[in-house]
Amino acid sequence: MLHYNQRHFSQLLKAYDNDFNYLSSSFGSQKDPNTFRKHLLSLDEELRIDQEISNSLQKKFDHKPKGISIDDLKKYCRSSEETVRKLICIMAWGGMKEHQFMMCMTGSALSKCKTEKRYKSNKEASKIHKYHDIKRICETMDHIYNTKLDQSNVYEAFSNLKLFQCGPAYFTKLMFFMSYEINSCYIMDQWTARSINLLVDKELIKMRKSQNPSPAKENDREVYKSFCNTIEDLSEKISHKKGLKISPHQLEQLIFSRGGKGNKLQWRKYVEDFG
Repeated sequence: MLHYNQRHFSQLLKAYDNDFNYLSSSFGSQKDPNTFRKHLLSLDEELRIDQEISNSLQKKFDHKPKGISIDDLKKYCRSSEETVRKLICIMAWGGMKEHQFMMCMTGSALSKCKTEKRYKSNKEASKIHKYHDIKRICETMDHIYNTKLDQSNVYEAFSNLKLFQCGPAYFTKLMFFMSYEINSCYIMDQWTARSINLLVDKELIKMRKSQNPSPAKENDREVYKSFCNTIEDLSEKISHKKGLKISPHQLEQLIFSRGGKGNKLQWRKYVEDFG
């Protein structure tokens, strides 16, 4: 049986009353997927992406300035669109930084040429980080989508890619949108991880030591499974307390909450102060 810090748990119950009706818009600061698409197509010869993938990116994304909702992106990821387009949309939805995205997709240290406005390889470091390429990421996404792996095995599949400049906070977003629905995964980013650590009153998820801590790459499949179990347990406990059904994904959105100046929700403020 899981135990929670009762002071923090009571604050989560209060935050539910205040925040729940606003959760549909709590998906952070999104990027324009067309910016990512453009930079992938402009890579120099040394980093050139696969021709099949290049062909898939010729068409622009139908990007809306206000972004895309979780439900609409889920539908998109279950459509017949090419996997690389789903990959770009997920990372753009997650607000991944442009430079970080390009290094993750190429597996290489890159610098942006200001005059040409495109990314080029850092000659000295590019060979060190060449673990993978965008095609292997897409192959893993397809494998996850077409199989019924449980949460810990899905996590291990992405963790084993050793993605450059991309830790659990971002690859669990790929897991969330691509995993089989019955065994669906949850996003273990800075805010959900800090929330769970706060509620269980210990560092269940190891965090990077930085000004903006995020889950460390050292977290293994067992840690991720515990994270998922805690989200599912919390959804049951809050459902019982409130006398209604709150799904694990709704609970995940509740603890992710929403930041931003003037729009910050109650639980995000609480985690910033105490987590």
